[in-house]
Order: sequence, then C-alpha cells, then structure tokens
Amino acid sequence: AAAAWGVEARPTLVVLRPDGSMLFRESAGAYPNFRTITAQVEMRWRDPALGHYWISGGVAAGGFDTVGMVDNGRAERGRATFASSWQGLTYHFASAENRDAFARAPWRYVPRYGGWCATSIGDGELIEPDPANFLISGDRLLLFSDGMFGNARDTWQADSRTRSIRAEEAWAERRG
Repeated sequence: AAAAWGVEARPTLVVLRPDGSMLFRESAGAYPNFRTITAQVEMRWRDPALGHYWISGGVAAGGFDTVGMVDNGRAERGRATFASSWQGLTYHFASAENRDAFARAPWRYVPRYGGWCATSIGDGELIEPDPANFLISGDRLLLFSDGMFGNARDTWQADSRTRSIRAEEAWAERRG
C-alpha cells in the first residue's frame, strides 16, 4: 500500500528497555548486522544518556560531517578514517582538518536536540532527520526531516521563534 502512494517504506528495528523506553532504534534500507546492533545496545545500556541522541549506523549525525555543515554550509558524508569521539559518541568527518576543528571546539559542531529533527522535538516526538536537510540558527546546527508530511525545516522557519521555544522546553523535559 505504501508503494502505491509513492512512500518508501524502510524497515525499523527498535530495542526497548524493560521499562518500555526506547534503548536503540535504527531505520535503514537493510537492518545492520548483529555485531552493530549488539554494540549499540551495549553502549546505550552502559550509558543511558546516549539514548537521547540520534545515532545511525553506529555514528552520530548519521555519519555526516557536522563541521562542513556549520563552517561551509555543505552536507557531506564523513569517513571513518577521520573519526572523533565526544561524550561517548563517534562523529565522522570529510577531512583531517574538519576532524581537528571538531576536536578543538566540539560543542560548536554537535547538532542541537541530540541530532533529532528539531521540529519534531517541539512536537514531543523523536523523528529521524535527513542530515542533508539542515539549518544554522544563531550558533546552533539544527537537523530536520523531509518526508511524506513535508519538509520540517520549512515548518520551523515559518515560525522559528515559537518553534525554538517549544523545542528547548521539550528537550529540557526529555533530558530530565
């Protein structure tokens, strides 16, 4: 039915904690291999704070180079060769220069709201973003979804002040 509407269905794997809260979620064209899944589950089990972050394929920001987004306005995939870790998360970069810039000031390049779609956070949801659909707002990198319900960046920009306030409140509540 989804294909008839022009919607691309993607399998999603969700692992829940005993209390029913989400421990791990991965949506992709194909499920990650067993080692990837177990490594992600183990990492998040040891550090529950990591459950607040959007991680795809074991990498924060979906493996996109966040320094390239902030400094150059370009969304491009990073490479594992140029990886850096911060607060338990691994980020990939397109070059050694970008990796080094991140290492000097990671807070400047980490996506706001854990990398989840900024619009959805304010609506009380965790929706996976399209990392190529981003916006620099003030000094914050925001990621947005772009799917069957439209471009969430357009929704944000239509009333960015209200959206920002709602997202900040919801994010603070979610983080406890």
